[in-house]
Amino acid sequence: LAQVLSLQFFSAVMATTLNVPATTGRKAGSKDRSTPDSVSTAPTEGGDSSLANSPRFFTPQPRGDGGPSRVSVGSGLKAVFNQRAAKQEEPAIPVLKVHQEILHPSKHWQFRIPTVTAMQVFDVRWSPDDELIAAGYVDGGLRFFTPKGKLVKSYHIDDHEDPECIERGIRYRAKMTMEPTSTITGLRWQPCKKGRARRLAACDSKGTVRCYAVPGTGLEAVKMLWQQEASVTKNGPTQCVDWLVDGSKVLVGGTARRIYCLDPSSGDTVVTCGSDDPSVKMCHANRILSVRAATHCPNTFLSAGWDNIVMMWDVRTAEVVRTFSKSKHVFKGGDPVDISQSGECVVSASSEVGGEILMWDSGGSGLVASTDMSTSAGSVTCCQFSKDYTSADIGVGTEGEASCTFVRRNDRVAPKNVGGRSWTLAHSAHTPMRASIWCLDFAHTSRKAAVGSTDGVVSIVSTL
Repeated sequence: LAQVLSLQFFSAVMATTLNVPATTGRKAGSKDRSTPDSVSTAPTEGGDSSLANSPRFFTPQPRGDGGPSRVSVGSGLKAVFNQRAAKQEEPAIPVLKVHQEILHPSKHWQFRIPTVTAMQVFDVRWSPDDELIAAGYVDGGLRFFTPKGKLVKSYHIDDHEDPECIERGIRYRAKMTMEPTSTITGLRWQPCKKGRARRLAACDSKGTVRCYAVPGTGLEAVKMLWQQEASVTKNGPTQCVDWLVDGSKVLVGGTARRIYCLDPSSGDTVVTCGSDDPSVKMCHANRILSVRAATHCPNTFLSAGWDNIVMMWDVRTAEVVRTFSKSKHVFKGGDPVDISQSGECVVSASSEVGGEILMWDSGGSGLVASTDMSTSAGSVTCCQFSKDYTSADIGVGTEGEASCTFVRRNDRVAPKNVGGRSWTLAHSAHTPMRASIWCLDFAHTSRKAAVGSTDGVVSIVSTL
């Protein structure tokens, strides 16, 4: 009786697992025509063909003593359960809603010329106190908004319609208050300067670098403190700008393949990092796309260029301290590099479709974590660590099939590598966008991010 009960129990387990009819108790050596002698590789009616065709089920396992092979039922069941677990769908990544949309001012015109297409947002930055958002556009406009979307001030461009044109129904393009116009390619606020002490550095496609005083959020005028023409940057377009964390220098990079360190009070060049001499190996071999000053050290900054290399510089010696690169890790534009608040990790984003997000040990231990953007059909344009003290999140913007994706940085259980820790990267949330993303910036004091798109919209996204 015990043997019959155990046989029926085993048959029920096998029937549940393989979706085949359960056998009844029968004498040894007898045959039941309803079931085969062994598990068939053909699918049973209504069953799962992938499980029935599993090559590991009932695989003969050789004995260690050289004797005849025996059937390992446990390994077969384990294989079946592993296959079923693999078939389970991964949990969906949460979709975040856009908290606020700040439209290009021309969207509010009564008569807007149909050919106004130069609305793309090239850079967007929160002020250190999060009271203002500065945005630079392809039309040459430098605009300041409140987080609620109110336009505080437009610089270099007149965003108001002419009453006569409204009355007569004349379609027109915005009037320019400063000539000639050029695209704003980079913006950065001076660190820790708040209220009436706020300072903003900007660079444009004609190689001009400017510094502005932005005293308030009301009608107070934005004042340009100084301006350096393209001759300072070797007559080439500038593409990126940043401040050292102590505010002692303004960093500028562009087509000249050098990083120019300017005096913040006058704009004069103080230090030049890099060289046009091809014999100098430790410098960029092509134009510079991004410069990023470290927040943990006033002498350290990063640069990324078209040569697909990230370099860490010491401004005191004007020399490269460390480089980060990988084959097929490509930079085509945007802002593809950042450093964490503590300075322990560097993140870089490949511009290829489905490209990798790589996190490096800034101390020289190499690559510590990576994830790909295979969930998006667009190519990566920018990435940034969040500004909390742990830099727990990484924001990633893409073009093409545009989305703003957030990647969470987590500790592993086994401490090693970076500062006694190691890390994993996992997609935590994303926000689909209507147009390609060229820039993003995390707020300093809230869980929000400003995202600039090619349709002229600055989107405020609340992160997890």
